[in-house]
Amino acid sequence: MSEQQRGQRTSTEPLVEGAELVKLAVEGWKKTVDVQQHFNDLELRVRNFAITFAAAVLGLVGWALKEGVDSVLPAGFLAIGTLGWIAFYLMDRHWYHRFLDSAVEHGRVIEHWLSTATGTEVFSLASGIKKASGIPLARRTEGLWSSVVAVFVKERKLRSHHRINVFYGGFALAFAVLAAVFYMHAAQPRSTAGQPTATTVSARSSSAMEVKATAIVAPTPTQSVDEGSDAPVCRP
Repeated sequence: MSEQQRGQRTSTEPLVEGAELVKLAVEGWKKTVDVQQHFNDLELRVRNFAITFAAAVLGLVGWALKEGVDSVLPAGFLAIGTLGWIAFYLMDRHWYHRFLDSAVEHGRVIEHWLSTATGTEVFSLASGIKKASGIPLARRTEGLWSSVVAVFVKERKLRSHHRINVFYGGFALAFAVLAAVFYMHAAQPRSTAGQPTATTVSARSSSAMEVKATAIVAPTPTQSVDEGSDAPVCRP
């Protein structure tokens, strides 16, 4: 046997066999489950922070509405909230959730090996969770509804990553729509009906001055001319 063949045999054959190998596999399975729990806890924390952030944004919007619906502050706060919500989505869906998926798949591989080695279905936690987590959207594989669902969801089951997309996508859409509505309302030109224009104010000022001049020049009916005097004397 050549050295190359010996090296290949050494790299493929396990160094331990029998009960010792099963024991090591069980320890690896336990550690994999701990890693799954770790990333699952991280995702829950991210979602808790996201909900707290959304509540804070809505509180600021409510405060800004006290200044009047014509202000652009509500639209600005909602725009910031939309961007922050998208950031939480990227962190959750495309960061920690990928790590969790990898840990679950690795756990399924170990469980399949343990099931074959022990001849039992005791080690089937990851496989059971993945099987039960899918929410069926179409019971049948035929029909119009099933065909429509298959366009968006290939397995016709709502998996965990689908639920994450629905959760974050719904809130992001609501924030974006509200921001657009408030901004369009604030950007609308205000009506000037009922407000005096410059021409109206000038006309009113001219009329007031004419009335004052007439009151000073024209004598009142109670005025009379005193004897020997050219100046009018007012008598009660």
